[in-house]
Amino acid sequence: MVRKKILIFHQSLAPYRVDFWNSLNDAFDLEVFFIYENHLDQKFDQGRLKKLLNFTPKYLNIGVDVGSRALRWGFVSIIRRVKPEIVFSYEYSQTTTSLYLIKKIYGMDFQLFSICDDSLEIAKTCVGMRRLFRDFLVNKLDGLILVNQDVADWYIQKFGAGKKRIVFPIITKEKTFRDNLIDSLSKTNKLIEEFNLIGKKCVFYVGRLVKVKGLDRLIDVFYNIAHKKEDVRLVMIGDGDQKEQLKLLSNHYGMDKKIFFPGRMEGQELLSWYNLAQIFVLPSHYEPFGAVINEALLAGSIVLCSKLAGASSLIKTGENGYNFDPYDKALLENLLNQEIDKISSITGFLKDIKPSNMLVSFEDYFDNLYKELNR
Repeated sequence: MVRKKILIFHQSLAPYRVDFWNSLNDAFDLEVFFIYENHLDQKFDQGRLKKLLNFTPKYLNIGVDVGSRALRWGFVSIIRRVKPEIVFSYEYSQTTTSLYLIKKIYGMDFQLFSICDDSLEIAKTCVGMRRLFRDFLVNKLDGLILVNQDVADWYIQKFGAGKKRIVFPIITKEKTFRDNLIDSLSKTNKLIEEFNLIGKKCVFYVGRLVKVKGLDRLIDVFYNIAHKKEDVRLVMIGDGDQKEQLKLLSNHYGMDKKIFFPGRMEGQELLSWYNLAQIFVLPSHYEPFGAVINEALLAGSIVLCSKLAGASSLIKTGENGYNFDPYDKALLENLLNQEIDKISSITGFLKDIKPSNMLVSFEDYFDNLYKELNR
């Protein structure tokens, strides 16, 4: 079977999409252009990530950046050279708009899809220029790749069923991720010793330390529990403009020995911490998806996830965690207290990783994507 040619113009290379790009390259005749050299809101180790790819990406950096918006040119010559049957773009960006106009003006015969990471809440409350561009483009594109079925159903109800709405959450391959967890166990055991975690129960957050993540509320809730329970610890991995304020809040509560801020990390360094994450909390009040939820579930954590995050679709109530209203601190406190009481303290150095709590697989979603793109 001749493989379809797919041309991708995407924002940047991030760790949570490496498996996605590699799988597309295995299944199709793929060429990838990134618009930015790195992610806009956090800088990933691009050298490490490129080594994980099974292809060599290119960069379309001819143009100008206006704030967070990229105005690029050179699309036409690339499309004429590659002759793709399918082109992927991202969101309702200037890139997506340019590709649509090029297709129409030049009469080019390719299908145009956009990868949209919006949660249901963000889709419903979209305003301003973004809503204007979305409403202009949504039924002019041949399809969208969306993060969960609730979002896909909303698009069908709002804009009609005439275009493809393919569901593909931001998840990674289980075996690859868990093999890397195993490889990081020796580092995990060093952390147990360094942070004196034997006899402790560990609650985790991983991500940017910024206001929309609702981390002040998490610290408030944790204090209400931890000042009564000596054996609980909260680890907040990441960096951001709220870091010092969160440290001050922790100190105000006298929690400086129970709340740790080890900094931002990725790769094996981050995985070594994930092995210790017994309970994972994502309390964001704005969260398009939340790729960390997939990672935490793969590491075997029980997850308490904001119902406003797209990744809330990965949670089955009572089986691998709970979704909650991020503004309801009493509910979060009850859930966190309940789950802390269920888990056992760390009894010694780890010899193995926890069983996965992911209930869906990357392979199942990719099989569906492959079928949809080949129809």
